[in-house]
Amino acid sequence: MHVSQGFEFLGYKIGRGKGLRFKQGGMGLYAIPRQRSVDRFKDKVRALTRRRIAVPLEELIHAVNPVIRGWGMYFRRANVRRLFNRLNRWIVRRIWGWRFKRWANAGWRTLPETRLYGEYGLVNLLQLIPSMRDYYRQKGYTH
Repeated sequence: MHVSQGFEFLGYKIGRGKGLRFKQGGMGLYAIPRQRSVDRFKDKVRALTRRRIAVPLEELIHAVNPVIRGWGMYFRRANVRRLFNRLNRWIVRRIWGWRFKRWANAGWRTLPETRLYGEYGLVNLLQLIPSMRDYYRQKGYTH
């Protein structure tokens, strides 16, 4: 097997293409979480945010944070900025759906993302990326 064909290893899909460019104008190596890893992460979050679980919001976030932080810290060095952004939005929608059950579309009014990340301390996957950490510090986010 050759790297140009790509391969999967320890939850990553590694290949050659227009990922990280090591040479100007050339094809570089890239690494992304494989789809199975993303699906397993989402299954864990789904299990913790089922609508029938009756716990306070603080307890829910306290239970979800280690899962988010652990998965994010493992994959943060790969090309994950878009994926982490998409997963952040998905996690927030899951929490809104859990909290407001049938009225998930009204969650942004009473429980906006800034409040979830700031006041309640929900882990933001993008803040785990080393290059993004300074950006969020400048914006005033601490978690």
